[in-house]
Amino acid sequence: MNEIGLRIRSLRKRFGYTQTEFAALFGVTHAHISAIENGKDMPSKMLIMFICEKLGTSRQWLETGKGDMQSEKGYLKILDKENGKIAFEVNGNHMEMVRFVSAAIIFIAEQISRENGIPYDIVEKDVISKVTGMVKLIS
Repeated sequence: MNEIGLRIRSLRKRFGYTQTEFAALFGVTHAHISAIENGKDMPSKMLIMFICEKLGTSRQWLETGKGDMQSEKGYLKILDKENGKIAFEVNGNHMEMVRFVSAAIIFIAEQISRENGIPYDIVEKDVISKVTGMVKLIS
């Protein structure tokens, strides 16, 4: 069993969620949460960020087991989640936003790759080029 799977299971149980309830919180399947907790799958960076934000958990602790379990402050506020689309607000400095956008790109590419059977590296390049065309960084 992988360490992050153990920590996710610990968090889920600490908050009193079944695997099905926990999965529903984050828009993933019960089977995916079960696979993560049993070391058969790894959570995406986006899922890790959502878990940390929703449960007030330190990302460093969740990913490595180091530091405090509780987060000092979140930087992602989920405003609405409906029909597979997520509205969010990012607080904090530009580096936090860059990390969030990077995690979002990875999440999107993973989903497209899995759902369509296209190699991840091809999907990632396509997603990055489309996002780069839509985003204008203003300092």
